[in-house]
Order: sequence, then structure tokens, then C-alpha cells
Amino acid sequence: MSGSEIIPAISYAWRMIPTRRYFIATLALPLLIVLIGVIYAVVFTHATAGNISMLMTPYCCFFVFMLYWSLNHAPKQIRRAAYRAPLIFLAFQSAYLIVEYVAGVSPARDLVGLAGLLSIVAVYVIIVGYLYTLIMEQGYFSYLEHKRHLRSANTRLRC
Repeated sequence: MSGSEIIPAISYAWRMIPTRRYFIATLALPLLIVLIGVIYAVVFTHATAGNISMLMTPYCCFFVFMLYWSLNHAPKQIRRAAYRAPLIFLAFQSAYLIVEYVAGVSPARDLVGLAGLLSIVAVYVIIVGYLYTLIMEQGYFSYLEHKRHLRSANTRLRC
């Protein structure tokens, strides 16, 4: 896809398919929350670049990957991928931690420490990720029910 084809594809995706728009918005929300947290950490604490990159880099890569992927797939496939999104993000987070360990900047000192770090991160990513997926899925069902209600409801006043 060339640069001139990407903008129309994004425009079409945003206007025509509510599942895709909702999926992109739910992917962007944690990014905004993390970004606000990073700004807070930089302003009010003495957070280092390593601590900040540990949060931002894997999720930014995951977000870009899923955004690009969602532009080329049907809403049914997007909904299936949304259920697997925490596992996909876990793969990005694990890859980042392994690259960080290989580069020698990881908080883990040896392979046992890396395994422990990966285990702890996996538990939190799975728990928080699937909780977030559950909440966003309920929001999506509510949105669809609201759209169905608007289509079937007679909103005229009878006087």
C-alpha cells in the first residue's frame, strides 16, 4: 500500500464500518492512558527513559501492527482478533523484554531473572488485558443495542 492509498483506506474504514472504528478507538484508549501516565511520570517523578520505554515501545508497536492489520480485514475477523489482542500484545511485550535482555539493559540479571520477569508480566498482561477486553466488548454490545433500538423505535410524539 502506497502513501496515497493509505489515507483513503483510513477514511473509508473510519466512516463505513463501526466495528473497525470501535476496535481502533479501543486500541488507542490504552495508548492515551499510558501517554498521560508517562507525561505525569516525567513531570512529577524522576522516571528514566528505560522505565518509560518499557511501557511505550511494545504498546506502540502493537498498536501500529493492529491498526494496519485492521484496515485490511473484515469486521468479523477484527472481532475475533479483539479476543486474542491480550495474547498478541503479550508476544510484543515478551519480544521487547527479550531484546532488552540481549542488549544488556534489562532489569533481569540472568536467564532465571528474565523468566521470572516474563512470568510476572504475562500474568498482569493477561489479567488486565482480558478485563479490558471484557469491558470494551460490553461497551460494543451496548453500542449495537443502542443502534438497533434507534432503528426500530418510533421516536415521534403522538399528540
